[in-house]
Amino acid sequence: MNRRTDQSGFTLLELVVAIAIFAVMAAMAYGGLTQVLDVADRAQTQEARMGRIQLAVTRLERDVEQTVARSVRDEFGDRRSAFTGAADGDGLEFTRSGHINPLNLPRSMLQRVAWRLEGSELQRLSWTVLDSPTGVEPPEPETVLTGVEGWEIRYLTQQEWVDSWPPQSGPDGPAADLPMALDVTLRLEGWGELRRLLVVPGGA
Repeated sequence: MNRRTDQSGFTLLELVVAIAIFAVMAAMAYGGLTQVLDVADRAQTQEARMGRIQLAVTRLERDVEQTVARSVRDEFGDRRSAFTGAADGDGLEFTRSGHINPLNLPRSMLQRVAWRLEGSELQRLSWTVLDSPTGVEPPEPETVLTGVEGWEIRYLTQQEWVDSWPPQSGPDGPAADLPMALDVTLRLEGWGELRRLLVVPGGA
């Protein structure tokens, strides 16, 4: 007499359906994880970019806040104003205080600095001496911020905003050595415009 043994298990069709469901769920989970990782990566990139922008603006603010009315002489002996600003917004050049001297070297605590836009790079330059004798090497530019599409600067006199500094001279020479304030607008790639009003101590 034959005896039948009952066997339990999955049929081939059930296994195929289970594998298909698992594959769909794994694909959905992977897609969600990838999206989360992409968002996190973009957030980190934006955070790093914001940090670089804040640092660049802070350095510009510090320079402007320490501006002093001290003119300089170039390599030809010609006088340069304590503060100059190009009409087309290409750059600033001025004298500032606070040039730290931890080694107590025989030099001034004042420093001549310049800010300019070279291509898409915002650069800062600083001279080792205030008055530039013949033979002094020009400073190496330091790139402070990249991805800058353009910038505009206006300068405040006692009466109005002007597009360059020094303002047009009157019969007694320039109206003032320093502007009262700067209105700086940076056009940043992927960020739009960033505008800052910088007060110049002792200006005008």
